[in-house]
Amino acid sequence: MLIDEISQFDIAACELYPYPSVSQKLRNISKDAMHLGSQSHHHTHCVAAKDFTMEYEDLNELIKNPQPLRFIFHLLVVLQPEDYEPDSWQLEPDEKLASVAKLKESGNEYLQKGDYENASLRYREALNRIDTLLLREKPGDPEWIDLDKQNIPLFLNLSLCYLNWKQYYEAIDAATEVLKRDKLNEKALYRRAKGRIAVWDLEKAEDDLKMLQRQYPGSTNLVKIELERIQSLIKEREESAKNTYKHMFKNVY
Repeated sequence: MLIDEISQFDIAACELYPYPSVSQKLRNISKDAMHLGSQSHHHTHCVAAKDFTMEYEDLNELIKNPQPLRFIFHLLVVLQPEDYEPDSWQLEPDEKLASVAKLKESGNEYLQKGDYENASLRYREALNRIDTLLLREKPGDPEWIDLDKQNIPLFLNLSLCYLNWKQYYEAIDAATEVLKRDKLNEKALYRRAKGRIAVWDLEKAEDDLKMLQRQYPGSTNLVKIELERIQSLIKEREESAKNTYKHMFKNVY
């Protein structure tokens, strides 16, 4: 085919039994929904086709009432190999591993520019790719451990990204993922504390800060400021609660 050329193919209904499953997979890929779970593959005709349900109503209708389809292809552009950015599922394991560092670098650039949405997208995609690579290894083996450690800087950067973006619960979750792998990580303890302060989870924030102070004496001044802030917020919360109860019961007697 030439660029801007259009071709069409008419396919008989009896030849279309794999089409609903293939179409669903391609649609999900286009929506970046790669983790919806694998679909069952059926290699018989009518009986097998009725044993499962698609996510898309038009595909369900096609399964129930098979009919011939016309496929039309319009060639818009031809990409050379060096110009094409493959999707994650198309990469070999070594290529996928190399792409993690590139995504992290790209995320860092967006983070420095203050573009937290695009930064978080890069970090999350890198984390997703590591997850798929971990599935190839046995948990606890040296290869699995080394690979899992690559999650730490990504979750750290993601927690900072979410803090700056004021997505505090997400920041807490990202910092917690770091602490699952490195329970005394200095940056993760501080960022989780900051996130917890922002959502008024003050007692847990205080626990994080005291742990930080014990493990990293050099952070004492920074921790002191945050602990004083927590005490101020606790007093504010108690005063607010006291006023609320006062208004609730002022007319009781």
